[in-house]
Amino acid sequence: MYVLEYGIGVKIEGIEQFRLIYKGKAHKCIITDLMPRTTFRLRVQPILKIDGEEAQIGEWSEITNITTKELMSWDIQSNLAVLK
Repeated sequence: MYVLEYGIGVKIEGIEQFRLIYKGKAHKCIITDLMPRTTFRLRVQPILKIDGEEAQIGEWSEITNITTKELMSWDIQSNLAVLK
């Protein structure tokens, strides 16, 4: 299990703030609220469940910068943006 977050562009007391995007076991997730031609700062952290309790077992990954493209397509059935 892991959590995926992206930076929200705010620092509090010099510490960058992040928003939870996904928490679970899937190896893929679709992020629906990204703006085109924008750079996002992403990080991931592994989580382990022990006796039903979640425990963070690792450090956050290095922050990765991802830039969205100008063109986007739409999945009409689910109304989710899918980046190409």
